[in-house]
Amino acid sequence: MGPPSVLTKAEEAMLANFCIKYLKCGFPINREDLFDIVQRIIQVDGRQTPFTDGRPGYYWFQGFMRRNPALTERSAEILTGGRAAVTEAAIRKWFNDIKTYVVDEEHAGDVFQDPLRILNFDESNFLLARKKGKVLGPVNYKSFLQSSQENDKEGLTVLMGYSASGKIAPPMIVYSYKQHIPRDVIEAVESADPTWAAGRSDTGWMTSVTFYDYISQVFEPWLTANHVPRPVLVYAEGHKSHLSWRLQSFCREKRILLVALYPNSTHLLQPLDVSVFKSLKNLWTTAKNLWKASNPLANISKKVFPNVFKKAVDQVSIATVVNGFRKTGLYPLDPEQVDYSKCVKDQQVREIEDAEELTIDDCGLLHLRTGRRFLEERIGHDKLQMFESQYGGEWLGDVEDTSLFLLWSKLQDDIRSSEHDLSSENLQEASHPSDALQEASHPSDALQDASHPSDALQDASHPSDALQEASHPSDTLPTEDLAAELLHSNDSCSPSISNNMADNIESSYETSAAIDPPCDSSNVTLTSFVPDVSEPPITSGLSNVKQSQLPSAVTPILTKHLVERLVSLSKPANKIGKKRN
Repeated sequence: MGPPSVLTKAEEAMLANFCIKYLKCGFPINREDLFDIVQRIIQVDGRQTPFTDGRPGYYWFQGFMRRNPALTERSAEILTGGRAAVTEAAIRKWFNDIKTYVVDEEHAGDVFQDPLRILNFDESNFLLARKKGKVLGPVNYKSFLQSSQENDKEGLTVLMGYSASGKIAPPMIVYSYKQHIPRDVIEAVESADPTWAAGRSDTGWMTSVTFYDYISQVFEPWLTANHVPRPVLVYAEGHKSHLSWRLQSFCREKRILLVALYPNSTHLLQPLDVSVFKSLKNLWTTAKNLWKASNPLANISKKVFPNVFKKAVDQVSIATVVNGFRKTGLYPLDPEQVDYSKCVKDQQVREIEDAEELTIDDCGLLHLRTGRRFLEERIGHDKLQMFESQYGGEWLGDVEDTSLFLLWSKLQDDIRSSEHDLSSENLQEASHPSDALQEASHPSDALQDASHPSDALQDASHPSDALQEASHPSDTLPTEDLAAELLHSNDSCSPSISNNMADNIESSYETSAAIDPPCDSSNVTLTSFVPDVSEPPITSGLSNVKQSQLPSAVTPILTKHLVERLVSLSKPANKIGKKRN
Protein backbone atom coordinates (compact mmCIF):
# COMPACT_ATOMS: atom_id res chain seq x y z
CA MET A 1 0.00 0.00 0.00
CA GLY A 2 2.84 2.39 0.79
CA PRO A 3 2.80 5.44 3.06
CA PRO A 4 -0.29 7.69 3.11
CA SER A 5 -0.31 10.68 0.76
CA VAL A 6 0.45 14.06 2.28
CA LEU A 7 -2.44 15.64 0.36
CA THR A 8 -6.00 14.31 0.36
CA LYS A 9 -7.56 12.91 -2.81
CA ALA A 10 -9.65 16.04 -3.23
CA GLU A 11 -6.61 18.28 -2.83
CA GLU A 12 -4.57 16.29 -5.36
CA ALA A 13 -7.48 16.34 -7.81
CA MET A 14 -7.73 20.11 -7.53
CA LEU A 15 -3.96 20.42 -7.93
CA ALA A 16 -4.04 18.27 -11.08
CA ASN A 17 -6.90 20.35 -12.46
CA PHE A 18 -4.91 23.49 -11.72
CA CYS A 19 -2.01 22.16 -13.82
CA ILE A 20 -4.34 21.41 -16.72
CA LYS A 21 -6.01 24.81 -16.63
CA TYR A 22 -2.72 26.68 -16.61
CA LEU A 23 -1.38 24.61 -19.50
CA LYS A 24 -4.40 25.61 -21.59
CA CYS A 25 -3.58 29.26 -20.95
CA GLY A 26 -0.02 28.82 -22.17
CA PHE A 27 1.64 28.83 -18.74
CA PRO A 28 2.42 25.19 -18.03
CA ILE A 29 3.44 24.08 -14.56
CA ASN A 30 6.68 22.12 -14.38
CA ARG A 31 7.82 19.74 -11.69
CA GLU A 32 9.59 22.37 -9.62
CA ASP A 33 6.56 24.67 -9.77
CA LEU A 34 4.46 21.80 -8.45
CA PHE A 35 6.92 21.25 -5.60
CA ASP A 36 6.73 24.97 -4.77
CA ILE A 37 2.94 24.82 -4.48
CA VAL A 38 2.95 21.75 -2.25
CA GLN A 39 5.74 23.16 -0.09
CA ARG A 40 3.77 26.37 0.32
CA ILE A 41 0.67 24.47 1.44
CA ILE A 42 2.70 22.50 3.96
CA GLN A 43 4.35 25.63 5.35
CA VAL A 44 1.12 27.57 5.74
CA ASP A 45 -0.78 24.60 7.10
CA GLY A 46 1.95 23.33 9.42
CA ARG A 47 1.50 19.71 8.39
CA GLN A 48 3.86 16.98 9.49
CA THR A 49 5.50 15.34 6.48
CA PRO A 50 8.40 12.97 5.80
CA PHE A 51 9.83 15.51 3.33
CA THR A 52 13.15 17.21 3.91
CA ASP A 53 12.40 20.84 4.85
CA GLY A 54 8.80 20.28 3.86
CA ARG A 55 9.56 20.02 0.13
CA PRO A 56 8.44 16.94 -1.83
CA GLY A 57 10.82 15.13 -4.12
CA TYR A 58 11.11 12.50 -6.82
CA TYR A 59 9.20 9.65 -5.17
CA TRP A 60 6.28 11.84 -4.12
CA PHE A 61 6.07 13.13 -7.69
CA GLN A 62 6.00 9.62 -9.12
CA GLY A 63 3.20 8.68 -6.73
CA PHE A 64 1.28 11.85 -7.54
CA MET A 65 1.45 11.09 -11.29
CA ARG A 66 0.25 7.51 -10.71
CA ARG A 67 -2.69 8.75 -8.63
CA ASN A 68 -3.62 11.32 -11.29
CA PRO A 69 -3.49 9.52 -14.64
CA ALA A 70 -5.04 12.50 -16.43
CA LEU A 71 -1.64 14.23 -16.15
CA THR A 72 1.53 13.47 -18.06
CA GLU A 73 4.97 15.09 -18.18
CA ARG A 74 6.34 16.20 -21.55
CA SER A 75 8.71 18.75 -23.01
CA ALA A 76 6.78 21.94 -23.69
CA GLU A 77 6.43 23.35 -27.18
CA ILE A 78 7.69 26.90 -26.79
CA LEU A 79 5.43 29.67 -28.08
CA THR A 80 6.99 33.11 -28.30
CA GLY A 81 5.08 36.21 -27.25
CA GLY A 82 4.12 36.86 -30.88
CA ARG A 83 2.75 33.36 -31.33
CA ALA A 84 0.77 33.63 -28.11
CA ALA A 85 -1.06 36.70 -29.51
CA VAL A 86 -2.48 34.88 -32.58
CA THR A 87 -6.25 34.40 -32.43
CA GLU A 88 -8.68 32.09 -34.17
CA ALA A 89 -10.54 35.06 -35.66
CA ALA A 90 -7.33 36.35 -37.24
CA ILE A 91 -6.53 32.95 -38.76
CA ARG A 92 -10.01 32.61 -40.24
CA LYS A 93 -9.76 36.09 -41.72
CA TRP A 94 -6.41 35.11 -43.25
CA PHE A 95 -8.02 32.12 -44.99
CA ASN A 96 -10.73 34.36 -46.43
CA ASP A 97 -8.12 36.85 -47.65
CA ILE A 98 -6.18 34.08 -49.42
CA LYS A 99 -9.26 32.89 -51.24
CA THR A 100 -10.16 36.42 -52.27
CA TYR A 101 -6.64 37.12 -53.52
CA VAL A 102 -6.24 33.91 -55.52
CA VAL A 103 -9.78 33.74 -56.95
CA ASP A 104 -10.74 37.37 -57.46
CA GLU A 105 -7.40 39.07 -58.08
CA GLU A 106 -5.31 36.35 -59.72
CA HIS A 107 -8.26 34.48 -61.28
CA ALA A 108 -6.59 31.20 -60.36
CA GLY A 109 -9.23 29.45 -58.27
CA ASP A 110 -8.49 26.14 -59.97
CA VAL A 111 -5.12 25.97 -58.19
CA PHE A 112 -6.92 24.98 -54.97
CA GLN A 113 -8.01 21.73 -56.66
CA ASP A 114 -4.53 20.53 -57.69
CA PRO A 115 -2.24 19.40 -54.82
CA LEU A 116 0.80 19.34 -57.13
CA ARG A 117 0.50 23.10 -57.59
CA ILE A 118 0.32 23.94 -53.86
CA LEU A 119 3.71 24.05 -52.13
CA ASN A 120 5.27 25.07 -48.85
CA PHE A 121 8.88 26.22 -48.39
CA ASP A 122 10.77 26.69 -45.16
CA GLU A 123 14.34 26.39 -43.92
CA SER A 124 15.63 24.63 -40.84
CA ASN A 125 18.98 24.02 -39.20
CA PHE A 126 20.41 20.51 -39.00
CA LEU A 127 23.17 19.91 -36.47
CA LEU A 128 26.23 18.02 -37.65
CA ALA A 129 27.18 16.50 -34.29
CA ARG A 130 25.38 13.54 -32.82
CA LYS A 131 22.99 14.19 -29.99
CA LYS A 132 24.53 13.04 -26.72
CA GLY A 133 22.19 10.59 -25.04
CA LYS A 134 22.30 8.78 -21.72
CA VAL A 135 25.16 6.37 -21.02
CA LEU A 136 25.69 3.58 -18.52
CA GLY A 137 28.20 3.56 -15.69
CA PRO A 138 28.77 2.71 -12.03
CA VAL A 139 26.23 4.02 -9.52
CA ASN A 140 28.89 5.56 -7.26
CA TYR A 141 30.11 7.99 -9.96
CA LYS A 142 28.74 11.51 -9.63
CA SER A 143 29.22 12.35 -13.32
CA PHE A 144 29.93 10.46 -16.52
CA LEU A 145 32.37 12.13 -18.90
CA GLN A 146 32.49 11.58 -22.63
CA SER A 147 35.19 13.00 -24.88
CA SER A 148 34.21 14.35 -28.28
CA GLN A 149 35.89 16.26 -31.08
CA GLU A 150 32.55 17.34 -32.55
CA ASN A 151 31.19 20.87 -32.27
CA ASP A 152 27.70 20.25 -30.92
CA LYS A 153 26.52 23.69 -32.11
CA GLU A 154 27.66 23.51 -35.73
CA GLY A 155 24.93 22.94 -38.27
CA LEU A 156 23.79 23.69 -41.81
CA THR A 157 20.64 25.48 -42.95
CA VAL A 158 18.60 23.59 -45.53
CA LEU A 159 15.73 25.05 -47.53
CA MET A 160 13.07 22.39 -48.02
CA GLY A 161 9.97 22.45 -50.20
CA TYR A 162 7.10 20.00 -50.63
CA SER A 163 3.87 20.00 -52.59
CA ALA A 164 0.52 19.00 -51.10
CA SER A 165 0.73 15.82 -53.19
CA GLY A 166 3.87 14.80 -51.28
CA LYS A 167 6.36 15.58 -54.05
CA ILE A 168 9.64 17.14 -52.91
CA ALA A 169 11.21 20.13 -54.62
CA PRO A 170 15.01 20.20 -54.84
CA PRO A 171 16.47 21.15 -51.43
CA MET A 172 19.13 23.82 -51.13
CA ILE A 173 21.94 23.54 -48.55
CA VAL A 174 23.12 26.98 -47.42
CA TYR A 175 26.83 27.21 -46.60
CA SER A 176 28.66 30.00 -44.80
CA TYR A 177 31.12 31.47 -47.30
CA LYS A 178 32.09 35.08 -47.96
CA GLN A 179 32.97 34.85 -51.66
CA HIS A 180 32.13 31.63 -53.44
CA ILE A 181 31.44 28.00 -52.64
CA PRO A 182 34.45 25.70 -53.09
CA ARG A 183 34.21 23.36 -56.03
CA ASP A 184 34.58 20.22 -53.91
CA VAL A 185 31.56 21.25 -51.79
CA ILE A 186 29.46 21.76 -54.93
CA GLU A 187 30.53 18.36 -56.24
CA ALA A 188 29.58 16.78 -52.90
CA VAL A 189 26.06 18.22 -53.20
CA GLU A 190 25.73 17.09 -56.81
CA SER A 191 26.94 13.60 -55.91
CA ALA A 192 24.10 13.30 -53.40
CA ASP A 193 21.49 14.36 -55.99
CA PRO A 194 22.09 16.26 -59.25
CA THR A 195 18.92 18.30 -58.73
CA TRP A 196 19.99 19.61 -55.31
CA ALA A 197 21.46 23.07 -54.91
CA ALA A 198 24.22 24.64 -52.85
CA GLY A 199 23.67 28.23 -51.71
CA ARG A 200 25.80 30.59 -49.70
CA SER A 201 25.58 33.60 -47.42
CA ASP A 202 27.98 35.33 -45.06
CA THR A 203 26.32 33.78 -42.01
CA GLY A 204 25.07 30.52 -43.45
CA TRP A 205 21.47 31.66 -42.95
CA MET A 206 18.82 32.35 -45.53
CA THR A 207 18.85 35.82 -47.13
CA SER A 208 16.67 37.52 -49.72
CA VAL A 209 19.45 37.11 -52.31
CA THR A 210 19.89 33.42 -51.55
CA PHE A 211 16.13 32.80 -51.71
CA TYR A 212 15.84 34.65 -55.03
CA ASP A 213 18.69 32.62 -56.50
CA TYR A 214 16.94 29.44 -55.46
CA ILE A 215 13.53 30.39 -56.89
CA SER A 216 14.94 31.69 -60.16
CA GLN A 217 17.74 29.17 -60.80
CA VAL A 218 16.47 25.97 -59.15
CA PHE A 219 12.75 25.97 -58.40
CA GLU A 220 11.36 27.53 -61.60
CA PRO A 221 13.47 25.28 -63.89
CA TRP A 222 12.30 22.31 -61.80
CA LEU A 223 8.65 23.29 -62.35
CA THR A 224 9.26 23.50 -66.08
CA ALA A 225 11.15 20.21 -66.26
CA ASN A 226 8.35 18.40 -64.38
CA HIS A 227 5.59 20.02 -66.49
CA VAL A 228 3.81 21.46 -63.47
CA PRO A 229 0.90 23.64 -64.69
CA ARG A 230 0.95 27.33 -63.86
CA PRO A 231 0.15 29.20 -61.76
CA VAL A 232 1.49 27.50 -58.66
CA LEU A 233 0.74 28.58 -55.10
CA VAL A 234 3.74 28.79 -52.75
CA TYR A 235 3.25 29.32 -49.01
CA ALA A 236 6.24 30.73 -47.13
CA GLU A 237 6.92 32.71 -43.99
CA GLY A 238 6.61 36.47 -44.38
CA HIS A 239 10.21 36.89 -43.28
CA LYS A 240 12.32 39.57 -44.90
CA SER A 241 14.63 36.87 -46.26
CA HIS A 242 11.73 35.79 -48.50
CA LEU A 243 10.77 39.26 -49.68
CA SER A 244 12.40 41.41 -52.34
CA TRP A 245 11.15 43.42 -55.26
CA ARG A 246 13.25 41.41 -57.71
CA LEU A 247 11.74 38.17 -56.41
CA GLN A 248 8.20 39.48 -56.68
CA SER A 249 8.74 40.64 -60.24
CA PHE A 250 10.20 37.29 -61.26
CA CYS A 251 7.38 35.33 -59.63
CA ARG A 252 4.70 37.39 -61.33
CA GLU A 253 6.36 36.86 -64.68
CA LYS A 254 6.61 33.09 -64.14
CA ARG A 255 3.11 32.76 -62.59
CA ILE A 256 4.37 31.75 -59.14
CA LEU A 257 1.96 33.04 -56.51
CA LEU A 258 3.81 33.69 -53.26
CA VAL A 259 1.57 33.72 -50.20
CA ALA A 260 2.94 34.85 -46.85
CA LEU A 261 1.69 32.84 -43.89
CA TYR A 262 0.01 34.79 -41.13
CA PRO A 263 2.74 36.21 -38.84
CA ASN A 264 3.85 34.06 -35.92
CA SER A 265 1.49 31.24 -36.89
CA THR A 266 3.79 28.66 -38.46
CA HIS A 267 2.98 26.27 -35.59
CA LEU A 268 -0.59 26.34 -36.92
CA LEU A 269 -0.35 26.93 -40.67
CA GLN A 270 3.00 25.68 -41.98
CA PRO A 271 2.91 22.00 -43.05
CA LEU A 272 6.68 21.62 -42.72
CA ASP A 273 6.61 22.84 -39.13
CA VAL A 274 3.48 20.95 -38.16
CA SER A 275 4.38 17.58 -39.63
CA VAL A 276 7.45 17.22 -41.85
CA PHE A 277 10.41 18.65 -39.94
CA LYS A 278 9.81 16.59 -36.81
CA SER A 279 9.90 13.38 -38.81
CA LEU A 280 12.84 14.55 -40.94
CA LYS A 281 14.98 15.48 -37.95
CA ASN A 282 14.37 12.12 -36.32
CA LEU A 283 15.45 10.45 -39.55
CA TRP A 284 18.49 12.73 -39.72
CA THR A 285 19.51 11.70 -36.20
CA THR A 286 19.27 8.05 -37.20
CA ALA A 287 21.29 8.63 -40.36
CA LYS A 288 24.01 10.46 -38.39
CA ASN A 289 24.28 7.66 -35.85
CA LEU A 290 24.56 5.01 -38.55
CA TRP A 291 27.25 6.96 -40.36
CA LYS A 292 29.15 7.56 -37.11
CA ALA A 293 29.01 3.87 -36.28
CA SER A 294 30.76 3.13 -39.56
CA ASN A 295 33.18 6.05 -39.16
CA PRO A 296 33.91 6.27 -35.42
CA LEU A 297 37.00 8.45 -35.80
CA ALA A 298 35.53 10.92 -38.31
CA ASN A 299 33.09 13.80 -38.05
CA ILE A 300 30.34 14.81 -40.45
CA SER A 301 31.82 17.67 -42.45
CA LYS A 302 30.27 20.05 -44.95
CA LYS A 303 31.26 17.71 -47.76
CA VAL A 304 29.96 14.59 -46.04
CA PHE A 305 26.65 16.19 -45.04
CA PRO A 306 24.80 16.03 -48.42
CA ASN A 307 25.10 12.26 -48.85
CA VAL A 308 24.15 11.47 -45.25
CA PHE A 309 21.27 13.96 -45.33
CA LYS A 310 19.98 12.46 -48.59
CA LYS A 311 19.38 9.15 -46.80
CA ALA A 312 17.16 10.88 -44.26
CA VAL A 313 15.25 12.88 -46.88
CA ASP A 314 14.49 9.78 -48.93
CA GLN A 315 12.73 8.19 -45.95
CA VAL A 316 10.19 10.99 -45.41
CA SER A 317 6.88 9.41 -46.33
CA ILE A 318 4.35 10.96 -48.68
CA ALA A 319 1.67 10.39 -46.03
CA THR A 320 3.59 12.61 -43.58
CA VAL A 321 3.67 15.48 -46.08
CA VAL A 322 0.03 15.09 -47.12
CA ASN A 323 -1.04 14.97 -43.50
CA GLY A 324 0.82 18.22 -42.80
CA PHE A 325 -1.10 20.08 -45.51
CA ARG A 326 -4.38 18.61 -44.28
CA LYS A 327 -3.80 19.51 -40.61
CA THR A 328 -2.97 23.10 -41.51
CA GLY A 329 -6.02 23.48 -43.74
CA LEU A 330 -3.94 24.44 -46.79
CA TYR A 331 -5.04 21.45 -48.86
CA PRO A 332 -7.88 20.95 -49.10
CA LEU A 333 -8.42 24.64 -48.22
CA ASP A 334 -10.35 24.31 -44.99
CA PRO A 335 -9.89 26.58 -41.95
CA GLU A 336 -11.78 24.06 -39.81
CA GLN A 337 -8.77 21.72 -39.88
CA VAL A 338 -6.51 24.14 -37.98
CA ASP A 339 -5.74 23.25 -34.38
CA TYR A 340 -7.12 26.39 -32.75
CA SER A 341 -6.40 25.01 -29.28
CA LYS A 342 -2.87 26.40 -29.79
CA CYS A 343 -4.28 29.93 -30.00
CA VAL A 344 -3.26 30.80 -26.44
CA LYS A 345 -4.89 34.22 -26.50
CA ASP A 346 -8.27 32.63 -27.22
CA GLN A 347 -7.78 30.27 -24.29
CA GLN A 348 -7.08 33.24 -22.03
CA VAL A 349 -10.19 35.02 -23.30
CA ARG A 350 -12.31 31.97 -22.49
CA GLU A 351 -10.85 31.85 -19.00
CA ILE A 352 -11.87 35.49 -18.45
CA GLU A 353 -15.35 34.80 -19.83
CA ASP A 354 -15.72 31.87 -17.45
CA ALA A 355 -14.65 34.10 -14.58
CA GLU A 356 -17.24 36.71 -15.59
CA GLU A 357 -19.99 34.13 -15.08
CA LEU A 358 -18.95 33.50 -11.47
CA THR A 359 -20.30 35.43 -8.50
CA ILE A 360 -19.18 35.79 -4.92
CA ASP A 361 -22.05 33.54 -3.83
CA ASP A 362 -20.82 30.81 -6.20
CA CYS A 363 -17.30 31.03 -4.90
CA GLY A 364 -17.97 31.42 -1.22
CA LEU A 365 -16.65 33.26 1.73
CA LEU A 366 -13.85 30.74 2.16
CA HIS A 367 -12.09 31.90 -1.01
CA LEU A 368 -12.47 35.60 -0.29
CA ARG A 369 -10.48 35.03 2.86
CA THR A 370 -7.84 33.21 0.87
CA GLY A 371 -7.10 36.34 -1.11
CA ARG A 372 -6.99 38.47 2.01
CA ARG A 373 -4.66 36.10 3.83
CA PHE A 374 -2.32 35.86 0.85
CA LEU A 375 -2.19 39.66 0.62
CA GLU A 376 -1.61 40.15 4.34
CA GLU A 377 1.26 37.67 4.34
CA ARG A 378 2.98 39.70 1.64
CA ILE A 379 2.57 43.21 3.03
CA GLY A 380 3.96 42.52 6.51
CA HIS A 381 2.73 43.23 10.03
CA ASP A 382 3.60 46.95 10.23
CA LYS A 383 1.92 47.88 6.99
CA LEU A 384 -1.11 45.76 7.86
CA GLN A 385 -1.54 47.75 11.08
CA MET A 386 -1.50 50.96 9.06
CA PHE A 387 -4.13 49.52 6.71
CA GLU A 388 -6.34 48.52 9.62
CA SER A 389 -6.02 51.93 11.28
CA GLN A 390 -7.08 53.74 8.11
CA TYR A 391 -9.70 51.26 6.96
CA GLY A 392 -12.94 52.99 5.99
CA GLY A 393 -11.22 56.24 5.08
CA GLU A 394 -8.71 57.62 2.60
CA TRP A 395 -5.16 56.31 2.43
CA LEU A 396 -2.72 58.79 3.95
CA GLY A 397 0.41 56.68 3.68
CA ASP A 398 2.97 56.27 0.89
CA VAL A 399 1.61 56.85 -2.62
CA GLU A 400 3.03 53.57 -3.93
CA ASP A 401 0.89 51.67 -1.40
CA THR A 402 -2.41 53.26 -2.50
CA SER A 403 -3.43 50.49 -4.90
CA LEU A 404 -2.50 47.85 -2.36
CA PHE A 405 -4.59 49.56 0.34
CA LEU A 406 -7.58 49.82 -2.02
CA LEU A 407 -7.34 46.12 -2.83
CA TRP A 408 -7.14 45.16 0.86
CA SER A 409 -10.06 47.46 1.72
CA LYS A 410 -12.19 45.98 -1.03
CA LEU A 411 -11.44 42.48 0.23
CA GLN A 412 -12.48 43.56 3.73
CA ASP A 413 -15.73 45.06 2.46
CA ASP A 414 -16.69 41.97 0.47
CA ILE A 415 -15.79 39.60 3.30
CA ARG A 416 -17.90 41.51 5.81
CA SER A 417 -20.80 41.74 3.38
CA SER A 418 -20.63 38.01 2.62
CA GLU A 419 -20.39 37.13 6.30
CA HIS A 420 -23.48 39.18 7.05
CA ASP A 421 -25.48 37.68 4.18
CA LEU A 422 -24.43 34.14 5.00
CA SER A 423 -25.22 34.55 8.67
CA SER A 424 -28.66 35.98 7.91
CA GLU A 425 -29.53 33.16 5.52
CA ASN A 426 -28.41 30.45 7.93
CA LEU A 427 -30.30 31.97 10.86
CA GLN A 428 -33.40 32.21 8.73
CA GLU A 429 -33.14 28.56 7.69
CA ALA A 430 -32.54 27.46 11.27
CA SER A 431 -35.64 29.36 12.47
CA HIS A 432 -37.96 27.13 10.41
CA PRO A 433 -37.64 23.59 11.80
CA SER A 434 -40.72 22.50 9.89
CA ASP A 435 -38.82 22.92 6.62
CA ALA A 436 -36.04 20.74 7.92
CA LEU A 437 -38.59 18.12 8.95
CA GLN A 438 -40.18 18.13 5.53
CA GLU A 439 -36.90 17.79 3.61
CA ALA A 440 -35.20 15.20 5.79
CA SER A 441 -35.30 11.56 4.79
CA HIS A 442 -35.08 10.57 8.45
CA PRO A 443 -37.48 12.60 10.65
CA SER A 444 -35.42 11.98 13.73
CA ASP A 445 -32.39 13.55 12.12
CA ALA A 446 -34.42 16.50 10.99
CA LEU A 447 -35.81 17.02 14.50
CA GLN A 448 -32.34 16.89 15.91
CA ASP A 449 -31.07 19.41 13.38
CA ALA A 450 -33.99 21.71 14.04
CA SER A 451 -33.42 21.59 17.76
CA HIS A 452 -29.82 22.70 17.30
CA PRO A 453 -29.76 25.74 15.02
CA SER A 454 -26.02 26.03 15.39
CA ASP A 455 -25.64 22.61 13.75
CA ALA A 456 -27.84 23.73 10.92
CA LEU A 457 -25.57 26.71 10.47
CA GLN A 458 -22.55 24.44 10.18
CA ASP A 459 -24.35 22.34 7.55
CA ALA A 460 -24.82 25.34 5.27
CA SER A 461 -22.95 25.89 2.00
CA HIS A 462 -19.71 26.46 3.89
CA PRO A 463 -19.85 23.91 6.73
CA SER A 464 -16.39 24.56 8.06
CA ASP A 465 -16.88 28.16 9.04
CA ALA A 466 -20.54 29.24 8.86
CA LEU A 467 -21.39 30.47 12.37
CA GLN A 468 -17.87 30.76 13.72
CA GLU A 469 -16.75 32.94 10.82
CA ALA A 470 -19.82 35.16 11.04
CA SER A 471 -19.00 36.06 14.62
CA HIS A 472 -15.21 36.06 14.28
CA PRO A 473 -14.28 37.27 10.78
CA SER A 474 -10.60 37.38 11.54
CA ASP A 475 -10.26 33.77 12.67
CA THR A 476 -8.03 31.53 10.64
CA LEU A 477 -9.36 28.70 8.50
CA PRO A 478 -9.30 25.02 9.44
CA THR A 479 -6.42 22.91 8.22
CA GLU A 480 -8.07 20.97 5.39
CA ASP A 481 -9.95 23.98 4.05
CA LEU A 482 -6.77 25.99 3.85
CA ALA A 483 -5.05 23.48 1.58
CA ALA A 484 -8.18 23.13 -0.53
CA GLU A 485 -8.61 26.85 -1.00
CA LEU A 486 -5.02 27.32 -2.15
CA LEU A 487 -5.55 24.77 -4.90
CA HIS A 488 -9.18 25.44 -5.81
CA SER A 489 -8.41 27.64 -8.81
CA ASN A 490 -11.27 26.56 -11.08
CA ASP A 491 -14.29 27.26 -8.94
CA SER A 492 -12.90 29.77 -6.50
CA CYS A 493 -12.66 33.50 -6.81
CA SER A 494 -11.74 36.64 -4.95
CA PRO A 495 -13.84 39.79 -4.89
CA SER A 496 -14.13 42.36 -7.57
CA ILE A 497 -11.71 45.22 -7.06
CA SER A 498 -11.93 48.97 -7.35
CA ASN A 499 -11.91 50.57 -10.77
CA ASN A 500 -8.43 51.99 -10.55
CA MET A 501 -7.10 48.46 -10.09
CA ALA A 502 -8.60 47.21 -13.36
CA ASP A 503 -5.61 48.22 -15.44
CA ASN A 504 -3.30 46.28 -13.13
CA ILE A 505 -5.31 43.11 -13.54
CA GLU A 506 -5.54 43.55 -17.28
CA SER A 507 -1.86 44.24 -17.77
CA SER A 508 -0.84 41.27 -15.64
CA TYR A 509 -2.63 38.91 -18.02
CA GLU A 510 -1.70 40.43 -21.38
CA THR A 511 1.04 38.68 -23.33
CA SER A 512 3.61 40.91 -24.96
CA ALA A 513 4.38 40.26 -28.61
CA ALA A 514 7.71 42.01 -28.40
CA ILE A 515 9.64 38.75 -28.01
CA ASP A 516 8.93 37.56 -31.54
CA PRO A 517 7.41 40.48 -33.51
CA PRO A 518 6.17 40.10 -37.07
CA CYS A 519 8.60 41.19 -39.77
CA ASP A 520 8.46 44.82 -40.73
CA SER A 521 8.01 44.73 -44.50
CA SER A 522 6.64 48.24 -44.78
CA ASN A 523 9.58 49.29 -46.92
CA VAL A 524 9.00 46.57 -49.52
CA THR A 525 6.51 46.95 -52.35
CA LEU A 526 4.90 43.60 -53.00
CA THR A 527 2.77 42.20 -55.77
CA SER A 528 2.09 38.86 -54.10
CA PHE A 529 -0.22 38.17 -51.22
CA VAL A 530 0.86 39.41 -47.80
CA PRO A 531 -1.71 38.85 -45.06
CA ASP A 532 -3.51 41.70 -43.35
CA VAL A 533 -2.48 41.34 -39.72
CA SER A 534 -5.17 43.68 -38.42
CA GLU A 535 -7.38 41.40 -36.38
CA PRO A 536 -11.17 41.58 -36.56
CA PRO A 537 -12.83 42.87 -33.41
CA ILE A 538 -13.53 40.28 -30.76
CA THR A 539 -16.35 40.41 -28.28
CA SER A 540 -14.25 39.64 -25.26
CA GLY A 541 -10.53 39.66 -24.72
CA LEU A 542 -7.74 40.47 -22.39
CA SER A 543 -6.55 43.54 -24.23
CA ASN A 544 -9.97 45.21 -24.54
CA VAL A 545 -11.67 44.38 -21.25
CA LYS A 546 -13.21 47.58 -19.96
CA GLN A 547 -13.60 48.23 -16.27
CA SER A 548 -17.33 47.74 -16.55
CA GLN A 549 -16.72 44.33 -18.15
CA LEU A 550 -14.40 43.03 -15.43
CA PRO A 551 -15.69 39.91 -13.72
CA SER A 552 -17.52 40.48 -10.48
CA ALA A 553 -15.24 37.93 -8.90
CA VAL A 554 -11.62 37.23 -9.71
CA THR A 555 -9.96 33.88 -9.09
CA PRO A 556 -7.43 33.61 -6.27
CA ILE A 557 -4.71 32.94 -8.81
CA LEU A 558 -5.53 36.31 -10.42
CA THR A 559 -5.31 38.00 -7.04
CA LYS A 560 -2.01 36.23 -6.48
CA HIS A 561 -0.54 37.54 -9.71
CA LEU A 562 -1.77 41.05 -8.95
CA VAL A 563 -0.35 41.04 -5.45
CA GLU A 564 3.01 39.78 -6.68
CA ARG A 565 3.10 42.60 -9.20
CA LEU A 566 2.19 45.24 -6.63
CA VAL A 567 4.27 43.91 -3.78
CA SER A 568 7.90 42.87 -3.89
CA LEU A 569 8.25 42.68 -0.16
CA SER A 570 8.84 39.00 0.31
CA LYS A 571 10.42 36.17 -1.64
CA PRO A 572 8.71 32.84 -2.46
CA ALA A 573 9.49 29.73 -0.46
CA ASN A 574 13.16 28.83 -0.72
CA LYS A 575 13.86 25.84 -2.93
CA ILE A 576 15.64 23.91 -0.27
CA GLY A 577 15.76 20.27 0.56
CA LYS A 578 15.45 18.98 -2.98
CA LYS A 579 16.58 15.54 -1.95
CA ARG A 580 14.52 12.61 -3.08
CA ASN A 581 11.99 11.58 -0.50
